[in-house]
Amino acid sequence: MSEQTIRTAIVDEALTWLRTPYLLRGRVKGAGCDCGSFLMCVAVALGLMGDAELGVYHSDCWMNWTSEEYLKKVLAVTAKVLESISYRTGAGFPLAPGTLVLTRAAGSKYFNHGGIVVKWPQIIHAVVPCVELADATTHHLWTYKTIAAFDFKRVIDAP
Repeated sequence: MSEQTIRTAIVDEALTWLRTPYLLRGRVKGAGCDCGSFLMCVAVALGLMGDAELGVYHSDCWMNWTSEEYLKKVLAVTAKVLESISYRTGAGFPLAPGTLVLTRAAGSKYFNHGGIVVKWPQIIHAVVPCVELADATTHHLWTYKTIAAFDFKRVIDAP
């Protein structure tokens, strides 16, 4: 498959999760997911990674982390393409659809929230109350925050 075909498939799969309720550790489309399980389920559905066990975690687990736990899991299946600040005027970032983005939400010193670029700055992410579309240059979890962007290895390796 071409890179564009894979990127389109990522966005299309992610959009099928819209309005799925936020449920910590949930992994069922339409029934519940959290921001990490949402990203994993999209990647697994497309064969971009194998099914993985996320382990037991709680809603504020990132407050007790002493290293980049979320980032470590992402780096196993992706390669970093950008790190910057998501300013209100940051609509010109070169982020292609299907790019995975992470941020340090809620004052965390570690990356602890993620989403998928639909068409930058529009992203899809899992938050309370459900998976939603958001503008990363205006949404409170993303704007004026450090963001890191990643491409799945399968996208990078596409012929």
